[in-house]
Amino acid sequence: MSGADWEDFVHLHVQTPYSFYEGVGQIDEMAGTAARLGQRAISFTDRNRVSGLVRGYKAANDYGLQPVLGLLLDDPASIRRSMLLWAKNLDGYGELCRLAAERQLNSGFSLEEAIPTLNTNVIAASSDSKLMGLLREHGTPGQVYGLLQAFECDRERTEARKTYDRARELGLPLTVSGNVSCVTPKQVPLGQLLRAIGEKRVLLQQAKGVLDRQIRPFDDGGKLLKQFGGVRDALLNTRLISEQCKVDLKLGTLKFPSPVLPSDRKPFTELRDRAEAGSRKRYGPSPPVAVRERLAYELGVIDHLGFTGYMLVVHDIAQRAWNKGVRTIGRGSAANSMVCYCLELTDICPLKYDLYFERFLNPERTSPPDIDLDFSWRDRDEILHGVYDMYGHDRVAMISTTVTFGARAALHEAALAQGMPEEEITRITKRVPHFSHPESLEKLKEESPECADLPLDRDPWKSIARSANALLGLPRHLSIHAGGIVITEREITRWTGLERASKGFVITQYDMYGIEDLGLVKIDLLSQRALGVLKDTMRLVVENGGDEPPVDDVERVFADPPTRELLRTGNSMGVFYVESPGMLTLNQKLDCDNFELLVAASSVIRPGVSESGMMQQFIERVRNPSKAVYLHPEMRKLLHETHGVMIYQEDVIKVAHHIAGLPLGRADLLRRAMSGKSRSHDEMKKLVNQFLDGCRARGIEERVAKEIWRQIESFAGYSFCKAHSASFAVLSMQIAYLKTHHPAEFFASVLANGGGYYSQAAYVEEAKRYGLDVRLPDVNRSDREHSGGSGVIQLGLRGIGALRDATISRVVDNRQQEGEYSGLGDLIRRVHPARDEAEALVMCGACDGFGLNRPTLLRNLRVGYDAYLEGPGLLALDADDPFADLPESQDWTAEERYRNERKILGFSPGPHPLALLRLPIQGSIPAREMRKYEGKRISMVGWAYSYKRITTRKKRETMEFMSMEDLTGTFEVTLFPGVYRRYATMLRGNGPFKVWGVVESDHGVVTLTAQKVEQLASLDRKSA
Repeated sequence: MSGADWEDFVHLHVQTPYSFYEGVGQIDEMAGTAARLGQRAISFTDRNRVSGLVRGYKAANDYGLQPVLGLLLDDPASIRRSMLLWAKNLDGYGELCRLAAERQLNSGFSLEEAIPTLNTNVIAASSDSKLMGLLREHGTPGQVYGLLQAFECDRERTEARKTYDRARELGLPLTVSGNVSCVTPKQVPLGQLLRAIGEKRVLLQQAKGVLDRQIRPFDDGGKLLKQFGGVRDALLNTRLISEQCKVDLKLGTLKFPSPVLPSDRKPFTELRDRAEAGSRKRYGPSPPVAVRERLAYELGVIDHLGFTGYMLVVHDIAQRAWNKGVRTIGRGSAANSMVCYCLELTDICPLKYDLYFERFLNPERTSPPDIDLDFSWRDRDEILHGVYDMYGHDRVAMISTTVTFGARAALHEAALAQGMPEEEITRITKRVPHFSHPESLEKLKEESPECADLPLDRDPWKSIARSANALLGLPRHLSIHAGGIVITEREITRWTGLERASKGFVITQYDMYGIEDLGLVKIDLLSQRALGVLKDTMRLVVENGGDEPPVDDVERVFADPPTRELLRTGNSMGVFYVESPGMLTLNQKLDCDNFELLVAASSVIRPGVSESGMMQQFIERVRNPSKAVYLHPEMRKLLHETHGVMIYQEDVIKVAHHIAGLPLGRADLLRRAMSGKSRSHDEMKKLVNQFLDGCRARGIEERVAKEIWRQIESFAGYSFCKAHSASFAVLSMQIAYLKTHHPAEFFASVLANGGGYYSQAAYVEEAKRYGLDVRLPDVNRSDREHSGGSGVIQLGLRGIGALRDATISRVVDNRQQEGEYSGLGDLIRRVHPARDEAEALVMCGACDGFGLNRPTLLRNLRVGYDAYLEGPGLLALDADDPFADLPESQDWTAEERYRNERKILGFSPGPHPLALLRLPIQGSIPAREMRKYEGKRISMVGWAYSYKRITTRKKRETMEFMSMEDLTGTFEVTLFPGVYRRYATMLRGNGPFKVWGVVESDHGVVTLTAQKVEQLASLDRKSA
């Protein structure tokens, strides 16, 4: 093709990786290639999705190309029947989104029925004979085309000829599709692999010829010229179509939803009235002047920036939850706002805790405010359904997230495509850490020492790893965002396609970045288990005859001596936000026993802050305030609470404002320029000059100003939002109060809500260390959920994974209506559990009350299940147990009971596994005596219940922390990089392990620094 000819051609059918398991060429690469080849435009047309259009739009503009927004729409009945659509304008783009949503959400979707509904703002083309006829019948001149597809074999050549003839018969103009899905021929094998994975079949050598015809690289035009040189008008029509398709997506223009208000109410008046009413509720009938002034200022900024309606929408959602008795927590930067505090979206007074509104919103900020509302994980779905009902299912959707190939998934899928057996694949891939995303699989063994003995350096795994390596980072599917929801002013399909997530919620086809680019405002309605723990513990206390715990009197909770002691001693396992091993030991090092210090501790432990050395510096200054260093007298006023150490993002704002005189809005821009995705070198250069100029104007020495700037610059990227920590610290203190005063109810609720940082087994052992009696599920004693009180935790039936919800309800309801079950037969006749459910009830001990041992019950069940179920029959003539004359089976050993309980429940509340094993513990030190051996080399034997891997900051080496327990208590083990590399491959599961090392103390907290590790005998064998 000559240069002029090439300039007259446009690729109108380019598939990206968002055509899942079809496109492999990255969007930027495609756009760059088109520009390099002299193209004037490019059209990204993914199958049934618009997910890549915003990125494609931006990439095309970045390379000086005209973006043509398109869609490949196929028919569910036969995906080979399809048509290409291109948007002529913004309304046409909305039509693409509507059709993409209709195709994904409507199981009865039909292309034939969709064609008559097309509006004139799209151009359509198809190679299917019947679809071309319908396009001709319902389209307008210049809107519809016959589509000539690039061909690779005689069959495809024949199909192209049929398309040509049919289009001429109908009088339709023709256009050309190169059907591009990769950048260069080198990517074709990756496309073959991806297609085989998507079609769930083995990539056989003889199948490659078929796949080659479907995976076409971005061509230089020569092949298309040879194929369609005789229909030059079809090639020229690609340019003609592109010139008609000019869409301005108005990226960055915010598009807010409107609140539901009476017609005579203005949004600002409504927000002001609600906020002022809330201020009187918070501060009394006559709020202080400072409160009124702050409120008026914030309302003015909110209204000026156009965020009034957004604030009302969020408040309406929260009110709907409160009206249903659902607790919420407003977190993130919203807790910096007096308006949010008065609306009761947050529970932290911004004046009391010196929180700057500008961190949340300021006149110089163009991005929308960010209000995150947390709900109990049990309540959130109901709240989400309420939002759909409140604003309309055509205006609401959850935001999607794009799930990509990590190391484990890439290896698994590549191996399946090569025909490897599933069992052998799992044996290898289960060793790869979850969410592992190395730069390449060749580096997996280097970056993850626990994978050091995997056979990735020899065939067949060597070649599989090479194939899998190319999959890393490619999209696999869309999933649901953790909590982001979008509400639009009009139909949401004006801006995004939709589909349905596995949970049933409708989600956007764009992820949060595309949504943000489009200017749609995300509202985060998040799920949290800690609120469930809070709610359930309080309910159990009341059900047990107690008064409702006063957790909402936060000042009382903050001042409660036993609660403060629990934090100070690091005894907060199970307490949200402060239960990780790192947090437990940090609180001990700080002697943390108050709310303010807890807020600081929750921030200083964050990655980056702790690794930078600031955490150690903070600990030392808390323990010895004389070590605090202030570069300027004003810094003492600003940072006295944190002993001169900048911990919070708000600290950056304070220092920039009070030291350099930057306006608060500009100071927040400085904070944003230094952190996260907003980090900007050019913006930083401007801001450093403003900062230093401001310091000079205030008479601050150049040396001091530059050092303050250096500290800000080194810190800001790691800083954490104080308001966020404060919001969560309130909940932490409330839950710590419940653990202190109502431990049985607390632990039952932790287990019922799925725990937190640790496994269920770890919480059971912690409950036992509290002296609580943890009892197995019992068909005559257990409710649906775990319950607790008076020193006892009664495990509930829902903890038995094999039981279906309907069966659990029948067990409980029938018992309440007709009385306790007299035996196994009575239970089966009345409840009708499935055989596997009945076996699970027996194996975990839920039928122990029937007076027979578990092996006997299992024997009777397996022999007589059908007779039990059918009754009364033979059983009506006999006692409940028709096998009463048979001898009892030999009972299980303690080890067998443990293994079976763990198989069914995930843990065993009986004897600790260490008590069941005969271990070589002679000479080993128990956890309770560890402190006596500070500085000495010892050995300890323990059961591992938590692992935490980290990467060192300087050398980027992997090390690990292990939390372990023995029969006397818990202890922490540190494995530095060299030791970790040596033993990483054995450090899986609970062990138990014997560890040799040196007991070291850091501010009174002792840990064992490992030198040698040995795995001992295990109870994790197959059940008998």
